[in-house]
Amino acid sequence: MKEYQIFGLETSKKDAQVILIPVPWEVTASYGSGTAEGPELIFDASNQVDLFDIEVKNAYECGYYMLPVNKKLKSENIKLRKLALKINHKLQNLKKLTSDDLAAQKKINAACEKMNTYVYDSAKAALSENKVIGVLGGDHSTPLGAIKAISEKYKGDFGVLHIDAHLDLRDS
Repeated sequence: MKEYQIFGLETSKKDAQVILIPVPWEVTASYGSGTAEGPELIFDASNQVDLFDIEVKNAYECGYYMLPVNKKLKSENIKLRKLALKINHKLQNLKKLTSDDLAAQKKINAACEKMNTYVYDSAKAALSENKVIGVLGGDHSTPLGAIKAISEKYKGDFGVLHIDAHLDLRDS
């Protein structure tokens, strides 16, 4: 069954060549918030994108499909973001973390692993159907599962196009 999808195109998951994985996650973002809303906002605004391209005629015909936003992941993000901000604030102000903070940090790390597993599983499934994948959203940790799935399939012979508001290519 076809449905209206990203860019307002009528595309089924089966027929799409490109699968977008939305990841509403910003738990570990160190500055500001809002990136978790990115996938849904991009989807909502996408039908306003002009798909005309003088160099790549009818590129939209390859079919784009965005997976549904994982509501459980989004809900977990909201809860854990508050804990992470508290810890981040203490660390930035050189304050010692309490045992409660360390327990929260452990919980956050475990949830990040689950998020990465979700992205990995979604990417691996799409790749097994010979789809091109893209990840939309969240903080810098969100593409890790997809990169892992791609590296397994292509044995290190691949590239990553990363679009971000800033490069983050400095030594930490």
